[in-house]
Amino acid sequence: MNAVFNFLENKLMPPLNRLANLRVVQAIMQAGIVTVPFTIVGSIFLIINNLPDIIPPLAPFFEQTILKLSPLYSIVTTMSIDSIAIFYALATAFYLTESYRKESEKQMSSFVGAILGLFAFY
Repeated sequence: MNAVFNFLENKLMPPLNRLANLRVVQAIMQAGIVTVPFTIVGSIFLIINNLPDIIPPLAPFFEQTILKLSPLYSIVTTMSIDSIAIFYALATAFYLTESYRKESEKQMSSFVGAILGLFAFY
C-alpha cells in the first residue's frame, strides 16, 4: 500500500499540481462551482417528476397531488439544465478575465470578457 501512495505522491501529484495551477483550469473549476445551484434546482424537479417510478406504491398519491404540475416540472428541469451550458461559458470567461486583470496593470472588464466568451460560445 505504501508503494501506491509513494507512486501517487512522487510521480503523479507534481504534474497534476502544475496542471491544477494553470489559469484556465482554475477558471473552469470556479465556473463549475458557480453552476452547482442550477444543477441542484434541475435535479430536484427531475426527482419530483420521477417520484412514481422511484416509489411505486405511492404512485397514485403522487399522480393525484404533485404530478398535476408535471409539465411545469419538465419545463423547469429543461430550463435549468439547458441554461447551465450558457452560464458555464459566461462564468469561465468571467473568471479567466478576472485572473488576467488581477495580474496585469491593464484595465480589463470581467463583464466584457464574459460577454466575449458568450459570443464565442455561440
